[in-house]
Amino acid sequence: MAHKVPFYRANALRVLSQIVDESLFQQVERFFKSSLIDRNHEVCSAGLIGAYRLMRHNPEAVRRWVSEISEAVNRSNTLCQYHALALLRELKRNDPLSVTKLLNQLVRGWMPSPLAHVMLIRAIGDVLKTRPAGATIESDNPLWRYLDSSLTSLSEIVQFEAARIVVTLPPNKVTTAGIDTLRILVRSISLQTRFAAISALARCAPHNGAAIATHMHSLEHAFRDSNKTVAVLAALTLLRVQWSGVQYPLERIQKRLQSLITEVPDNNKCEIIDAMTKIALKQPARCNNAYKFFQYCLRTEGGFEFKKLIIDSIVGLVNKYPHTMTDGIDVLCDFIDDCEFPALGLQLVRMLADAARQHHLGRRLQDAERANEAAPYRLHMFESCEGYNPIKFIRCLFNRMTLEDNASRIAAGECLMQIGLYAPSVRRDIVRIMERNVTLEVHDEVRERLVTNISFLTRDADYAHQYYLHEVPTYTEEIRRLACAKFLPVEAQEAAAAQSAAAAAPATTTTTTTAAESLAAQPEAPSEPEFYTSMNLGPLFTRREPVLLTERETEYVVSCTKHVFENHIVFQYEVHNTLTTQQLRDVQIAAQCPECLAGDSPALRPDRAGVIRVLDANQRGDALLCYQRTPECIPAGSFTNTLRFNVHDIVGGEALEDGFPDQYNIEPVFIGIVDFMRPAQWDADCTLRWAEQEAHKVRTKFVLRKMKDIPQAFSSVQSYLSMAADCPVPSASAQSVHTRFSAEMVDGSKVLAEVHFTMAERVVSMEIEVRAAAQSISQLVLSSL
Repeated sequence: MAHKVPFYRANALRVLSQIVDESLFQQVERFFKSSLIDRNHEVCSAGLIGAYRLMRHNPEAVRRWVSEISEAVNRSNTLCQYHALALLRELKRNDPLSVTKLLNQLVRGWMPSPLAHVMLIRAIGDVLKTRPAGATIESDNPLWRYLDSSLTSLSEIVQFEAARIVVTLPPNKVTTAGIDTLRILVRSISLQTRFAAISALARCAPHNGAAIATHMHSLEHAFRDSNKTVAVLAALTLLRVQWSGVQYPLERIQKRLQSLITEVPDNNKCEIIDAMTKIALKQPARCNNAYKFFQYCLRTEGGFEFKKLIIDSIVGLVNKYPHTMTDGIDVLCDFIDDCEFPALGLQLVRMLADAARQHHLGRRLQDAERANEAAPYRLHMFESCEGYNPIKFIRCLFNRMTLEDNASRIAAGECLMQIGLYAPSVRRDIVRIMERNVTLEVHDEVRERLVTNISFLTRDADYAHQYYLHEVPTYTEEIRRLACAKFLPVEAQEAAAAQSAAAAAPATTTTTTTAAESLAAQPEAPSEPEFYTSMNLGPLFTRREPVLLTERETEYVVSCTKHVFENHIVFQYEVHNTLTTQQLRDVQIAAQCPECLAGDSPALRPDRAGVIRVLDANQRGDALLCYQRTPECIPAGSFTNTLRFNVHDIVGGEALEDGFPDQYNIEPVFIGIVDFMRPAQWDADCTLRWAEQEAHKVRTKFVLRKMKDIPQAFSSVQSYLSMAADCPVPSASAQSVHTRFSAEMVDGSKVLAEVHFTMAERVVSMEIEVRAAAQSISQLVLSSL
């Protein structure tokens, strides 16, 4: 602190101000106070910065240095002047009268520092913003005179700051001068100055549109700026100027924006959409231009908030100007096919459904008016449906029912049903579309809702209209039975018939099961599972041993058994509810496997699923997932599993009706080529094929360090590969064993292997050679090890 070199003293003050606390402040106070009047500018500036930081611990002591700080304001050094002014402003922040007095003194002096000028202008702006509403501007006010003179300063940063403060204040006689200054700065050579000036103009355009409209040529110059951000802000300013009624060719702005909007961030895109929407709301003749621009923006890249704002803007325009409904709905339908956000796609489908419903209500309202009757319905959205024909949007909704997730398929089905209610000419086609999707649907809730929609359309028209327009559809047991009896696959029909026969007989239990539950609840036969006999999957090829997917001590114990047929594979998940205070309903497994289910030609395709409708406390049930295998494809991958269900607490021996959804993550299930193999004894045919398949052989060697002896390695390899050996398990004393394995593939071909086990230095090694009908199969068998 007492060093003769000023550089060291300045750095010591900076460091000391960051580490000192209240207990040490009195010991170093004299060093900071003396630095404020030091002749060296670096030391003085460091002392001012240190005092600014020390205000956090001891503001009262710093306030005692006001006289020294005021002297630093009059220094000729730019940094000292800037730091001293900032510190004085912070000291007097809570005393408005003292701040005003200080500013009146400073505006009469000379300040060589542009930074100090900027700080002074901001302080003046804060004072002027606190003036009472409606207060007039005194022509002799020194603060206003200082702002006016700063607009012609030689420093661009001072000009910009003064102009920015002027245009943010209520309109006055200085506002025009501030806008003129910003117009000049827009043509500056400096990119930073152009960006700052056009940003300020964009912010003040909604309130000073008429004043900015006189300088449209400057905005057009900025509109053609090489910097894309500056050009976009200029376009935004031109759009906001038109809020005040100024006319400007909107097509020119849109054409330029189409080449720029993909290069700017989403926050600027949202501002442009908001400006375009307000223009269309105030000038209905420009709605068509707005729709075209929105359609282009929806096709470009953008985030969720950007796309959602466009959709909300279109809905707002359609609600205010119903005659533009056709154009607005066309834009939304064009976007719905390429929408990358499921939530927005669902919103669009529901919007189409509401539009169809309102169109139907509008027609009935018009009929009532023609008959001089009281209108029985009140429109709450799309209040006029003139020129709107939802029939042409059936293709769009059909794609949603085929490609989207469950929620979107349900919404698309509801929309198709509402179109069919008022359009008898296409009702039969809509029913045919729904029936096709019902037969292919694997999700229970989606299927039942489609059946409900079909029942509305195929019954008496007046009854369907009255039922739907006055109450929400309920999915009763009658409709559920209709789904099981008519639209579910054959196995579900037989299960439903068995359920009806059981209901007619004397009841032995009070539990009512659905078709999917009866499918999963039947017992399993030793050789072939009984609950697949009605699925027409063909004879059982092989069945793997159950694999535990959870710990045995958890509340929900889940195991999985894989059943392989010629063209199908079925996962049987046995769920054990070990809790005595909870009843589970609608228990199902959600499985994902990108390796097997993704792509244009996946190896597996979802076929059907079995859901446990009710799983009481300490009971077991089976949830099923059936996949159809693509011929000549051997799926391999990992199925990630999630157990989903609704929890109903048991109180007094009965389950409460109010439940809540929950899910439970379980271990993945792996599937590979060994799941499509079964043991086959080595015979003379195998010997012949071994010689024929020599060209497809694959040979490698493994070191089985985890195996303690040859019998353990022999049994493990045989069990894992699902192959039969031509010799029994060797004895524990064996040091070398040579054997042959054979298995049959699901397509009837043979997989053969020769294995040589050796024991050396307590380490088991295995040399294996695999031969199959194709070399790729041989490689898959070895890679599975």
